[in-house]
Amino acid sequence: MRLGGTSFESALYRYLFPPIFVIGVLGNVVNLCVLLSPTMRSRANNLLLALAFTDIAFLLAMLPHSMANYSALAMNYAYRFVYLHSKLQLTWLANWSSATAIWIVMAVCVDRRMGIKSPLYSRKDWSARKMAVVLLLIWISTGLLTSYNFFGFHCFRSYYCKGTQLYSICYSIASDRWVNNRTNPYSPAMREYVQMSIVANVFLVVVLPMIAMAALNAALLHELKKRGEDPLLKNNTSCCESRDRCQERKVAVTVSAIVCCFILTQGPSAITLVWNMANGSSPTTNAFVYNLRSAANFLVIVGKATNFFLFCFCSAHFRKRVVQLCLRRRKHCASRGSAVGAKTVEESALYSEFGSMVRDKRLTPPTTSSSLGATSI
Repeated sequence: MRLGGTSFESALYRYLFPPIFVIGVLGNVVNLCVLLSPTMRSRANNLLLALAFTDIAFLLAMLPHSMANYSALAMNYAYRFVYLHSKLQLTWLANWSSATAIWIVMAVCVDRRMGIKSPLYSRKDWSARKMAVVLLLIWISTGLLTSYNFFGFHCFRSYYCKGTQLYSICYSIASDRWVNNRTNPYSPAMREYVQMSIVANVFLVVVLPMIAMAALNAALLHELKKRGEDPLLKNNTSCCESRDRCQERKVAVTVSAIVCCFILTQGPSAITLVWNMANGSSPTTNAFVYNLRSAANFLVIVGKATNFFLFCFCSAHFRKRVVQLCLRRRKHCASRGSAVGAKTVEESALYSEFGSMVRDKRLTPPTTSSSLGATSI
């Protein structure tokens, strides 16, 4: 009994997810190493730093779902038991991380739009306390909006094969359909609350942020184009101001590329989520529709691994920092290896000296007690 859905979904998570997971985690770790350097600290980079953390959390939350598609683990009772009892929590963590990433990207869009629009705003920086408050508010609000994934489903578990295999199927509390065509046992108030939570999640976490990001990104690109064509800004600026404006432009282009990729990878999933809500959040029985939803959800996973490549392609300074980190790491490993080699040579010299002393002592004839007595006499 498979833990996954269709064979198409199983193929996605068995063959495509592992390399995407490795690339995504390693790429975001490199992003963290670069963005944590003192020369890269800024308002937008701090938000992108938080985005890298949330992307890693999302990929880690999706890893057990991928592992469940391998027969060796899917047929293992211990793994089935742990996975089926923690599936809702893992789904909540994945949706929570995805929602947090959406709002962080929207905050980056707002920050870059204000930075391009007002040069004075771009020269101001947020304090660590203000940045922590903004990220904490995003984290708490998205956690509440996606919390219905934790309590909004009822899972039915049953044992097969003489109690050796555990199987589970989950129904939304807000769904009109129930297992074995029975009546939904939950109260109308509870069902209404879950339904309202689903609607709020769809519009506040998916639809409205997507529309806002698309509008902000279009406004950002329009402002960049207008500034590039303004003759007053080209001729009547000092060298320092021109350098700052060029830096702002590079950051804005990088952010714009990230937002465009984000919309392309998150958009299909948003459409399927709205479609599922319109159908009453009922389990999908059509295999083709289920495969479309699986492909749309998998695009979200692909998007988590693209930020590193977008940074490399759009930011020359980021590429330079990555090369510097690699060279520094290589130099550190080389110096450490030479130090270990020198220590080994020194220890070998000490051992050889100690061995020669032992050999000299063995070759020296011993002094007997009788000779000592004769000398004393």
